[in-house]
Amino acid sequence: SFNNLTLSPTITDNRTYTFNSSAVTVAGNLIINPTAASAKVLTVNLGADLTSSTSKTITISGTTSGTSVLNTTSSNYAITTGLIDIATAGTLTANGSTISLGATSGTLFTRTGTFNANTSTVKYTGDGSTITLTSGAFTTTNAFYNLQVVPTSSALVLTERTYTFGSSAITVNNTFDVNPTDGEAANMFLKVVLGAAFTVNATTTLTNTPGGTFLATSTLDTSGSNYALTTGSLVMSHASSTLVGNASTITVNNNFWKTAGTFTPNTSTVTFTTATSSTINLGGTGTGSQF
Repeated sequence: SFNNLTLSPTITDNRTYTFNSSAVTVAGNLIINPTAASAKVLTVNLGADLTSSTSKTITISGTTSGTSVLNTTSSNYAITTGLIDIATAGTLTANGSTISLGATSGTLFTRTGTFNANTSTVKYTGDGSTITLTSGAFTTTNAFYNLQVVPTSSALVLTERTYTFGSSAITVNNTFDVNPTDGEAANMFLKVVLGAAFTVNATTTLTNTPGGTFLATSTLDTSGSNYALTTGSLVMSHASSTLVGNASTITVNNNFWKTAGTFTPNTSTVTFTTATSSTINLGGTGTGSQF
């Protein structure tokens, strides 16, 4: 394995670097940063899964007129790291890969360059008390495909974990899942807070996974700023799942399927837009079954 790995050639033409078919492990940071006097691109292709420390960063950038691409290739090799920073001159092409971000602090996914999600899945797996999930807009051609917030508790905690999206809009072209897991000896009280308008084109699912004898809870909160939430369908399937509406507009383009858990509407407005039919299931008891 490497400690820190930097790919920073001065290139006079477009170049391609390809890792061989053995898995690559980087204990420290991975930096891709070519320099070019005119517009030239360094493409770095994975040849197997890429893993770096969950406290370290993969940075994709360029200097002067140099640009760089990190490509998981059509073999869909996985990337596991702490944080990713796609700088202005960088591109991450994710294909159908799984990209796991496990840092426990900081901003886990920063984008000012280009994120080609294709049919990939981005998973937030880190267990930290306060985490910022994104910086920069992930919309239109830079939108996520599948997005999962799926931490597992690593220590006994009695306080809520708060994971907040950044202040730019987010679009998820397929599914968005909030699904924390409690550890063998640890609770996981997870609250995911929106930081801007949030759109899911397929299904938003709030649930939890029991991993031991302790408790996992999941909350999706539109925040006191009342950010809009738009989703194809909304699924709540666990008694310890909560959606907090504040004064937001929540737009459901298909089904609202709550078989368990709590919807806390506050003064929100829920709008159904389908021109055909929707299934509206408000299972549960008490205030958790009201709009």
